[in-house]
Amino acid sequence: MYSEHPAWKQLINPTLAMHERIPLITTIFSDNKQVEVVMQLSGDDAQAFINMIEEVSPHAISHSKDGLRPPFC
Repeated sequence: MYSEHPAWKQLINPTLAMHERIPLITTIFSDNKQVEVVMQLSGDDAQAFINMIEEVSPHAISHSKDGLRPPFC
């Protein structure tokens, strides 16, 4: 997903649909540079990122119950 905004910033966009968040999380955690950027987040940005991860987690777990591997494991 190309944008002038970093992937973590795209993820915290409240208008982003769930089906767009899961692959974006996969992209973030598959790229060492993006992981380093996420690890440097603080304050409201860090909390917003964590909130989105927590919101997506139940959806990823439901995929694993269906015999599918969660997208960011």
